[in-house]
Amino acid sequence: PSATPPAADGKGAQAQAPEQAPLNDSPRTPIKLDIDSLNVNNARVTYTDEASGKQYNVEGIELSTGAIREGSSIPLKLNAYLGTNQPVVRVKT
Repeated sequence: PSATPPAADGKGAQAQAPEQAPLNDSPRTPIKLDIDSLNVNNARVTYTDEASGKQYNVEGIELSTGAIREGSSIPLKLNAYLGTNQPVVRVKT
């Protein structure tokens, strides 16, 4: 007969592999997107191109939507200030 090697803890017990969860063979249900509305207030996004030194800003972002549902158009309202440093430009949408 062959001897059982001691476990890593040195107590002679064999280490057992953890049990694996059974595979789920059921088909996945797609996620349905259904959002009543979305509001973003006073947000800012800044992008800097390090190679050229140009900087682009979108500030004072006010974004609101109506219902967001799969297969439907989305009513959207957006106000913001757009700016860049080369050339210096600042525009309100």
